Amino acid sequence: MVPAGPADDRAGWPGPFHVCLTWPDVTWLANHITANGGRQRSKVWTLFPGRDVVYCEDPFRNILEISSATFDQTWANR
Repeated sequence: MVPAGPADDRAGWPGPFHVCLTWPDVTWLANHITANGGRQRSKVWTLFPGRDVVYCEDPFRNILEISSATFDQTWANR
C-alpha cells in the first residue's frame, strides 16, 4: 500500500491515508500487531464509554485505525 522509503517520509504519497478496522478489543489487537513486527502509533483513546480507538502501523508501514465502534456508531455518537 505504501512505497519503500524512510518510515516518517510520507508527505506527498498518493492514495489512502489509513485503513480503519472494527475490532471489539483494540488493546489486544494493538498488542498483537506490535508482537508481530508492527508498532502502536497512539495511545488507546476512549471516544465514548465502551468505544475505544487506537492507531497502529503494520510491518509493511500501513497505518491502521482500530476502533471498537462501527463507523455509524462513531459518527452517531452512540
